[in-house]
Amino acid sequence: MRRTLITFVASLWLLAACANGSDVSSTNASTKSSTDASGASNGSSSDAFEWQDFGADGTVQTGHLEVPIDYAHPSGGTFDLYVARHLADPAKRIGSLLVNPGGPGFGGSDWALYADQVYGQDLLDQFDIVGWDPRGTGLTTPAIDCTDDYDHFYASLDVTPDDAGERAQIVDTAKEFAQDCATKNADIIDFVGTNNSARDMDAIRAALGES
Repeated sequence: MRRTLITFVASLWLLAACANGSDVSSTNASTKSSTDASGASNGSSSDAFEWQDFGADGTVQTGHLEVPIDYAHPSGGTFDLYVARHLADPAKRIGSLLVNPGGPGFGGSDWALYADQVYGQDLLDQFDIVGWDPRGTGLTTPAIDCTDDYDHFYASLDVTPDDAGERAQIVDTAKEFAQDCATKNADIIDFVGTNNSARDMDAIRAALGES
């Protein structure tokens, strides 16, 4: 409860900061990736991901895809997206289905790694279920790590404030957490919002060879 409350408030402040950053200002930047491919998929994909089997039966694979930190300036460094896919039945396959549980701050690769525990058999048979850890999260690098002292933020607050002073303490601590996080991750914090995550989805789509 304590962690959820402060994380929610801090997330609001971080989202507000990102809304004023380069992630939004580059909305009209090209989403075309260097791995772009045209035409419909034939059930195979490019070698961009360097897939490796996850488990013994070969049904699940993991790989990586490099995408620009800033799509408006693609030479300025990259994120290495951690991507996973649960393969469809080759005889029934329709295409790829990208899945993302949302966030903020939560990876999505598990939704493909353990797809057989999440989705119905018809969906598993007909679609490659593709999940990834969005930029800044999970096994994608660089990842965002906001603080080395979580106790300061999560163990020192009254999560049931009784007065304006205690409520102000929660808000002030959330602001401090957000500011520390933004400072510690200043080189990438402006590029982890929804707009660039959507561009990453399109880059994954293109690298898979899907139209």
